[in-house]
Amino acid sequence: MLKGVEHELMDKWKIQDAAETYGIRHWSKGYFAINSAGHVTVHPGKRADQAIDLKELVDQLQARGIQLPILLRFTDILRHRVGEVHAAFKAAGLHWHEYVVLDEAYLRPAEVHELRGDASKAAKKLGWTPKTTFVELIHEMLEHDLTLEGVDPTKHLRKPPAPVSKS
Repeated sequence: MLKGVEHELMDKWKIQDAAETYGIRHWSKGYFAINSAGHVTVHPGKRADQAIDLKELVDQLQARGIQLPILLRFTDILRHRVGEVHAAFKAAGLHWHEYVVLDEAYLRPAEVHELRGDASKAAKKLGWTPKTTFVELIHEMLEHDLTLEGVDPTKHLRKPPAPVSKS
């Protein structure tokens, strides 16, 4: 039943509707767009042939057991923007360091000392429950970081404790 409703809505909903709803042209600077499926895409280098479909990415992460909310960082966007600024100064024959003032009040700390989240609203309104415990999440993150450093996590980590039953 829902599929029929979705299909009917998608017949009326056009890509331009999504772009206008999200206000893409006001904030994307060419790094974000809407694809033919109506999904938001990321173009870290502003190249149309290098698009990351955010819906597909989130679906893939969830299929791997990574649950929402998910924080995604696209460091290539910052790198590309800095490159554009440098190129603009160079094209104008100017040295950027003579014009750019660093105000430390606007610097973000390298490490965030406290992050808090509250999933109670998702639990209450959507009936959502996490599929991964906090301890399992930390274990998964440590495994990933150790693997990135070329260290065998099985030699350094114990298996996470079994989840406590809620009976």
